[in-house]
Amino acid sequence: TGILNCLEARTGKLIWTKNILQDAGTGGKPAANIEWGMAGSPLIVDQMVVVNPGGPGGHSAAAYNVESGELIWSGGDQPATYASPSLATLLGQRVILVPDGTGLACHSPTHGKELWFFPWTNAPKVCGALPVVVGEDSVLFGIGYGEGTVRLKLTLDGENWSATKQWHSNRFRPKFTDFIVRDGHAYGLNEGTL
Repeated sequence: TGILNCLEARTGKLIWTKNILQDAGTGGKPAANIEWGMAGSPLIVDQMVVVNPGGPGGHSAAAYNVESGELIWSGGDQPATYASPSLATLLGQRVILVPDGTGLACHSPTHGKELWFFPWTNAPKVCGALPVVVGEDSVLFGIGYGEGTVRLKLTLDGENWSATKQWHSNRFRPKFTDFIVRDGHAYGLNEGTL
């Protein structure tokens, strides 16, 4: 439903609560929830909790202070999906990878600015698998519903990032489960088949 709660670990007592869809809205209206509801796990980075409410106008990803619940930053303009944000190091920089309903976004953990976005989607705009970093300048990102996996090559020129497709295969389509990379091979479920 978009409710983000911070609870005391020992007792379960509510410390703070936020409605991330309300915060990501515009004109007094909350951002639209996705069909099966918010499902991504929050990511704790430093003193922030990062979530993916989706929404236009710079609200697709958002970071809240872990102690107070105060909104620290938001960025991006993509709709949400069902996967979780993840922390990565690419080209020597810490970044937050955020699967969205229309592709994969990369955000700065410092200020939330979208550093790059690669469009990769399917008909229902569902991404459930996390991207996997394979080297300092490459990411595998896969989705189901017939689309498959892309390997992205990243470059950084000054402060300008770019993500380009190195290759694509529709024979590896991770729908909702994450996959692993070991010894140069990716292992996971291809639309439910190992």
